[in-house]
Amino acid sequence: MTGNPANRAGAVLEADLAGIAENWRCLARRVEPAGCAAVVKADAYGLGAASVAPALAAAGCRRFFVATIDEGIALRTVLPESAEIAVFNGLPPGCAEDFFEFRLVPVLNDPGRSPIGDPPLRGTGKGRPSCMSIRVWPAWA
Repeated sequence: MTGNPANRAGAVLEADLAGIAENWRCLARRVEPAGCAAVVKADAYGLGAASVAPALAAAGCRRFFVATIDEGIALRTVLPESAEIAVFNGLPPGCAEDFFEFRLVPVLNDPGRSPIGDPPLRGTGKGRPSCMSIRVWPAWA
């Protein structure tokens, strides 16, 4: 095939980055004084994390969530140094050094799985932030 793939597409999706940023700002104002994060897993749900995440960072977002370590590493290349990137899938065994290198934050989904158990973290004296995922089920469920 030759030519521009967009010319062959049945439809073209254009993400309104200004609209996404404004929606985030609106949500952030509504939840103050709590913080408001952005979930940009699955390539920002198909909108393109490489463009959506920097637009959100420019709007003031400082905490981002992705599903996997690979998404986190990719996101680190397009976000400011100050941005926090949390990985929903947690810290896979043997990946502690990657989490340090790319400044990723594991989400702890299992109380029995702590990043402290990863050998590269033992005895380093390095503090390691993490997030805890807590599922709350309503009484009527």
